[in-house]
Amino acid sequence: MINTIAFIDNRDIQKTKLKEYSFKNRKVIDNYLYEINDLINHISHNDMIILLSFATFKSYKDMYEFLYLLIEKKATLVIVDYDIHIDFSSKHNINLTYMNLIMQMYNYSLSHKDNVKSVKTYKKSGRKKGQKVKSIYDPYKQKIEELRELGLSLQKICNHIGVGTKQSLFNYIKKSL
Repeated sequence: MINTIAFIDNRDIQKTKLKEYSFKNRKVIDNYLYEINDLINHISHNDMIILLSFATFKSYKDMYEFLYLLIEKKATLVIVDYDIHIDFSSKHNINLTYMNLIMQMYNYSLSHKDNVKSVKTYKKSGRKKGQKVKSIYDPYKQKIEELRELGLSLQKICNHIGVGTKQSLFNYIKKSL
């Protein structure tokens, strides 16, 4: 008897997408397996294995074991995300180039999985809320106060200390002094 087995990694989203695929393509999924060892032990001759993507595999070793087992058992592999159907029971030999293509797709799916993780763990950089920011005028604060008491204009104070503009000095005085 030919079984249809779906391999997922414990995510309900994957299970939902695979159910949608099976409904759309009129396939009945007999088993949902979550561990690679269960999958390897469960595959029989001429079974159909459905994956959402290669990201469900944790390592190259698992991927190679899985592919060679499919060839040995003459099973069919369906990869939903890439819309690929590979029938390992066909008379044509699967050459090394084809296996390399599969492994490159696996690499891509792993890098995509890492990118998704890095987006989730993204840390915002910059000034924290409420944190004091040093001004370019802070080292000259005493000098600015003295020159203001003498009655110098903001433009002359800027020229004298050699930092900033009239407008930025005005904003600094308004906020700090």
